Amino acid sequence: KETRIPTIKLLRKPFWFEKFNWFISSENYLIISGRDAQQNEQIVKKYMKKGDLYVHADLHGASTCIIKNPSGLPVGPATLIQGGAFAITKSSAWSTRIVNSSWWVYDHQVSKTAPSGEYLTTGSFMIRGKKNFIPPSQLALSLGFMFKLADSSITKHLDERKRTTELNQEQQESIDKDESKEIIELNTKKLQNQKSQKNQKNQSNQSNQSIQSIQLIQKLDVNNGNSNNLYKVAFTTSGIDGQQDSDDDSEDDSEGSDNENNENNETN
Repeated sequence: KETRIPTIKLLRKPFWFEKFNWFISSENYLIISGRDAQQNEQIVKKYMKKGDLYVHADLHGASTCIIKNPSGLPVGPATLIQGGAFAITKSSAWSTRIVNSSWWVYDHQVSKTAPSGEYLTTGSFMIRGKKNFIPPSQLALSLGFMFKLADSSITKHLDERKRTTELNQEQQESIDKDESKEIIELNTKKLQNQKSQKNQKNQSNQSNQSIQSIQLIQKLDVNNGNSNNLYKVAFTTSGIDGQQDSDDDSEDDSEGSDNENNENNETN
């Protein structure tokens, strides 16, 4: 009788980084390291891109680590410390229990070109420029499990694997956008208030000019003193011509009244 041996079927396609040593930092950065010298060579030549960080240690057996940073934003200190510890745990420091410092550089500082007269072995690289040393940390490794989400659950876990610096930048951009909106609204209100105040001032000036209408009453004495004639001349300070016209009219009226008085005297 044949017995069937249960087998585990591969339910998903592995990601490209799963052939290396890898983990995801607490700030959601992917960190990979080579299992041997050939993989160290491969991850630098093929998978290190612009913006990524190169992490290593001056210890025998220390692995080459790459912090993937496609956004190009500054990487947080927690990720740097975790990447440095990851590089040291593969070195002789793990067995000797000697804590040492690791360091990191930018991608453009890593070169495969050796100085004249020297030779770089497989998995070795030339670092040009300043090395940024990472504070020593406790040598510790842990094991974790990752689960693949169903398509129906993806919307419930959006941005859970988004890098912290990117989230902080988006939040800061949102805050700056809100602040700029508030500034624009305040400036708009200020301009509207200034415009309304200007209009009110103009209206008050016009009303003051119209209120300055004066009714002028003149009494003209007649030669016999028996009658008084009243002449009303209205003018405004807004127009000089109106005042002159009214003055001319009053003069004509006064001449007419003098002629009438003379005729009356002759008749008498």
